[in-house]
Amino acid sequence: MKNAFLRSLSLILLLFVFAACGDDDDNGGSNPPTDATNPSISSLSPANNATDIAVDANLVITFSESVVAKTGNLTLYKAGGTKVQTFNVTSDITGSGTTTITADPANNLDTQTDYYVLIDAGAFADNAGNNFAGLSADTDWAFKTGEAADVTAPTVSTLSPANNATYVALNSNLVITFSEPVVAKTGNITLYKGDGTAVQAFDVTSGISGSRTNTITMNPTNDLEAGTSYYVLIDADAFADNAGNSFAGISGVTGWAFTTDGIITGSFTDTRDGTVYKTVTIGGQVWMAENLKYLPSVVGSGTGSYTTPYYYVYGYSGTNVAEAKATTNYTAYGVLYNWEAAKAACPPGWHLPTDAEWTAMENYLADNGFNYDGTTGGTGGKIAKSLGSASGWRSSSNTGTVGNTDYPEYRNKSGFTALPGGYRNFPGAFDFIGGRGYWWSATEHYAFLAWYRYMNFSSSHVHRSYDDVTIGFSVRCVRD
Repeated sequence: MKNAFLRSLSLILLLFVFAACGDDDDNGGSNPPTDATNPSISSLSPANNATDIAVDANLVITFSESVVAKTGNLTLYKAGGTKVQTFNVTSDITGSGTTTITADPANNLDTQTDYYVLIDAGAFADNAGNNFAGLSADTDWAFKTGEAADVTAPTVSTLSPANNATYVALNSNLVITFSEPVVAKTGNITLYKGDGTAVQAFDVTSGISGSRTNTITMNPTNDLEAGTSYYVLIDADAFADNAGNSFAGISGVTGWAFTTDGIITGSFTDTRDGTVYKTVTIGGQVWMAENLKYLPSVVGSGTGSYTTPYYYVYGYSGTNVAEAKATTNYTAYGVLYNWEAAKAACPPGWHLPTDAEWTAMENYLADNGFNYDGTTGGTGGKIAKSLGSASGWRSSSNTGTVGNTDYPEYRNKSGFTALPGGYRNFPGAFDFIGGRGYWWSATEHYAFLAWYRYMNFSSSHVHRSYDDVTIGFSVRCVRD
């Protein structure tokens, strides 16, 4: 009996233990389940088959769970199999122990290029030791780059009027052509006269046209002034390209400067005798546009001197100033002076031009569109027509000469209005009125010889020569 009781008690205790512990197979016990799932990819960056990828993009894998780098490589290839870079997962990537693994290429990728990435099997594993299967096909993670990021600021391709242009039309617009389309942001484009006087400010948000194109245009409210120097300034950041790169602007007075067409004319009153003279500005020099008429005394052509100043009126042989002034030659051609008289004849604030000043004026005209045939350059060989009066010269059939009516648009184009007033020659006679004009310079060539200029009705040249200082020539004064 006793043994039967003990066997029954043991069976009851064993059943109690089974009931308390449960069955391991239904997870009802205290032992955790086993992780047998391999990590997988949740997302890729760049995404598979993505296009227009930035050339400085990193390679980023987001896994379904945290992974640890084990051993192996992640390898970047160009399409076709050219290896670009191998990343050892133990040293060349970041993110081990997290869900995100990042590989940063050593160099920017090429633009407009196809790439793919392979990953060795077993390169990563989860915390339970389950390996990532890897990427073994060139279609598993492929992408194509786009153009490089635009970090280049827009620049000026052309300006109209061009920088340093001369003889610009008075109704010209101001036009900037950029290297790429630009967008107006904020600021002004300001037009100034050469002396710094502001003419007009164009707000880039309202006063211009062409935003979002390569060409920006400003239309001044009023025509420009004739024969005037201008410059244009542009605020920095007034324009930017579509990538946000700002145009640097134009801040210096020489960055966009030009001079308008036309002759700057004026007048001047000689307070010594009340004579009013027309003036003209040529290349920054202000010249009298008429022969000087200052006549404190007068003698006939037979009187001459190397050292005494003498004044002549062509064709007049007396000594009466009033009579001499009443002649038609005085009215038309002014006075002829020997060199001694010419050196002191100009009124205060004016002077007899030097040989160098004559040359500067001639070069300016030759270089700036006053050659009769439209060419530029030279040494005065084609500018006589632009200097000479449009009438009063003896007729010539020679091409481009002062006495020929050809090239009418160039006749007295400069406004200098040179006149064929003749001269008083060394023997003491008047000669060449209507055929030649002669003008002294203040520069001595040698003892009793001085430089001068002359124009001949049958020549296109402004001639430079020297002669005896007793001769009587006309005078053109230039302002100090």
